[in-house]
Amino acid sequence: MLKKTFIALALLASSAHAQTVPGKVILKPEKPIQGKPLQVAYTPGKQNIDPTKTKRVFVYQFANFKWRVDTLPLQTQAGNLTAKINLDSRSVFVALKFDMATGPDHTHDTGYTWPVTDKKGLKLPGGALAQALFRMPASLGGPAGYFDKLPAQPSADTLQTLLKEEQEIKGSSPSRYAHTYISLQRLINGPRFKEEAPALLGKLWTGGGLSGQDSIELYHVYGFELKDETRAAELRKQIIERAPHSDFARLEAYQKAAKGVNNQQIIASSEKFLVDFPASEQQKNSPRQDYIYYGLYRNLAAAYFAEGKYDAIISKRKSWDFKTENEIYRWNIDRGLLLKTAPLAVIKPLADSLAEDLLTKMNDNSYREDFDAPADAAANAIKQMDDRIRTQITIHYSLGDNQIALNYFKKLSPGAEFANAETNAIHIQLLDRVGQSQAVKGLLEQCVRSNAVTPEMFARIKDIYTAEHKGLAGYEQYLASLKSADEVNGLKAEVKTHLLNHDIMPFALEDLNGNLVRSSDWEDKIVVIDFWATWCKPCIAAFPGMQMLVDKYAKDPRVDFYFVSTQQFGDYKQKVKDFIKREGWRFKVLFDGVNKETGAQDEVFAPLAKFFQSSGIPRKIIIKDGVMRYTNEGYSGSPSQLADELSYAIELLKSEK
Repeated sequence: MLKKTFIALALLASSAHAQTVPGKVILKPEKPIQGKPLQVAYTPGKQNIDPTKTKRVFVYQFANFKWRVDTLPLQTQAGNLTAKINLDSRSVFVALKFDMATGPDHTHDTGYTWPVTDKKGLKLPGGALAQALFRMPASLGGPAGYFDKLPAQPSADTLQTLLKEEQEIKGSSPSRYAHTYISLQRLINGPRFKEEAPALLGKLWTGGGLSGQDSIELYHVYGFELKDETRAAELRKQIIERAPHSDFARLEAYQKAAKGVNNQQIIASSEKFLVDFPASEQQKNSPRQDYIYYGLYRNLAAAYFAEGKYDAIISKRKSWDFKTENEIYRWNIDRGLLLKTAPLAVIKPLADSLAEDLLTKMNDNSYREDFDAPADAAANAIKQMDDRIRTQITIHYSLGDNQIALNYFKKLSPGAEFANAETNAIHIQLLDRVGQSQAVKGLLEQCVRSNAVTPEMFARIKDIYTAEHKGLAGYEQYLASLKSADEVNGLKAEVKTHLLNHDIMPFALEDLNGNLVRSSDWEDKIVVIDFWATWCKPCIAAFPGMQMLVDKYAKDPRVDFYFVSTQQFGDYKQKVKDFIKREGWRFKVLFDGVNKETGAQDEVFAPLAKFFQSSGIPRKIIIKDGVMRYTNEGYSGSPSQLADELSYAIELLKSEK
């Protein structure tokens, strides 16, 4: 008893200190009362006075066993800064942080804190718990953002005392804060938690009133942490019987629905799930189980698509947010376009319906939880929409719907109109088709400015220039004048970030004719190596830019290019030979060797992948004098940008002494 009293007094002493220090904070009434207005008067030090800065107070309240934060402006009155706080009708603890000229003032991380009582001055359920949580990290139930640097959290003894005090408050029950109760018991008991857990957790279940999420957590503790399958099964049954439409029951039903092994089973089980657990009902819950409906609708739409039930997909649109519908479009329409799973004319009505609906939902903030910053989530939604619009352009262009395809260009976001080389090439052909060839030159110049140009587009602008100027005099200067100096300098700066010095083991690989090519023979040369595979779409998409580069340096004896086919399967040599011959690429192709340890075709690439900490391709490296000096992974989608990037790297290495 003495120990409990000492700890409680010590904690309250810091609060009392914050309240009574002259010239700091004065409250009216002195003891905050639940649901009543609280007048705050704060006197800052001279160093904190800055008339140009807006002064604020952050009000942290523990209400209904959760933290809430409000921001209020501070008014100047008789030398003090004042604010009126309307305490929540459920508030049991309040902390203040003043935002001043020199930074936040929370008494050097001690905290301006006060317990909140009822009208009779009695303790309220949650008050002692708030004191226990106040100096805890947010992940364990503390107030996010109050402290600049989290102070030492309370000791196990302090936590145990405050938790016991909380349980003695009339109206308080562990079932009202089950998640926090379990977290605190883990901290208090440490390695003894599993031993003590049955008795401790029994209070939660017998107390009743558990939320759906807390019930699930309790079930998981018994089932996965304590390995008590009998108790877990009993809990599972009781949870579903008590709340057949709870979060837990919904999750259980979803997991069962997701086990379908064919389209008919997936459709039947998913449709039954949506009858039992309508999406409209789930949207009223908090926290929302969006991930369940995202996964279920994705699988259901894929099954509908495979069965040709496009109208069924359209009928479900109203229940989807942008994130879900975007994934359904990407997985079915984009993937169908790539794999040719259905005729374009057949899927066009579905694609149009989804695309137009997506345009209306783009600002619904459904990607927010996937990103730290709201701006990043919004930017991702815009990028996703641009990708879907480009697919729409491709579909209508391929079907000869020229004007519809041109209209979709107007729906691209600012900055995206000329950012994709492949779509730019389609744009030019559409202008020719509808008799607007006079607009092609202006479009080509915009594409050059955006550095998103294909070899065919370069040929077209070269022809236009030649016709207008009766020759090629000044052509290179003309092209250079179109490029933004900021973009050129930015790309050069980016190239420099990928420079390195890394020794590589000499190797010898076969070419298409079965001859060995040895890296040890490349002395005094700058050699660009492109690791690729016939199954890698970005690798193949990058080849036009690589061909531009190969042609540019064809007469330079100091520069060479090799295209190393890697990570392939089956009769990969014949696949590669057929592909190169069919597509007409003028490349020096090598076959990566077979890894003696794994049997995979990545003998040269595997050690490099380990160094890169990535096995992704396409992967470009540049070797000079037997040392890897440059590397980059992936493909931006622009042949001209790729050619410029590697040209800058090559010229930088050539300029070295």
